[in-house]
Amino acid sequence: MATFRHDRPPTDDRLTACRAAGAVRRVAAWTLVVATILAAGGAAFALVERAARDELDAIFGRPGVPMADVVGLAEVVRLADGVRVEQSFRPERDGLDGVQVRTATWKVVPAAADCRWRLVADADDGSAARVIRSGTLDPRRARDWTFLEIPFAAVADSSRRRLSLVIEGPADDPGAALGIPLFTPAIPHPPAVVTGSGPAAGCLHLMLLYPEGEPRR
Repeated sequence: MATFRHDRPPTDDRLTACRAAGAVRRVAAWTLVVATILAAGGAAFALVERAARDELDAIFGRPGVPMADVVGLAEVVRLADGVRVEQSFRPERDGLDGVQVRTATWKVVPAAADCRWRLVADADDGSAARVIRSGTLDPRRARDWTFLEIPFAAVADSSRRRLSLVIEGPADDPGAALGIPLFTPAIPHPPAVVTGSGPAAGCLHLMLLYPEGEPRR
């Protein structure tokens, strides 16, 4: 620390040295404060991220390729009493290994229900379509107006297939049912087929998923 004798006034050089020393101390102090805040913030973020990882995955999920661009909501189909929604599409690439479907929950957590899905490969030669993937989904994973991911084993030749995703609600009414919104496509696209709920007014908002690390269009 710079000091001055009282028997003579400080010179300009001594004043400059003193001010520089004070500035260095202030910078060091603020650096310590900022580092402490960043360290605390980083630790807090890590705790929040770990606690909310499932929630973040439900909201953001993997990046995907839209089946079709949509411009407006047409209706919401309520998956109850055996209602089934079917959407046909053609992937542009091979290796399709999942889809994300936009859901609606009316701002409540859907009740546990026996919802089933299947991926059907339509035959171009007129032969019978066949189920190539199937499973169940838990409506309680859905969030209002976000995407619910349905992963499955990769379809190696998906770009050469016309596929249909079928989602079927439970035979009864679970009360807080899962909703599947239908949207108006920006360009013509086959509408969804809704069984048990009247004609469909739009198509599903689907994101097509491919293996991580693969380039996406």
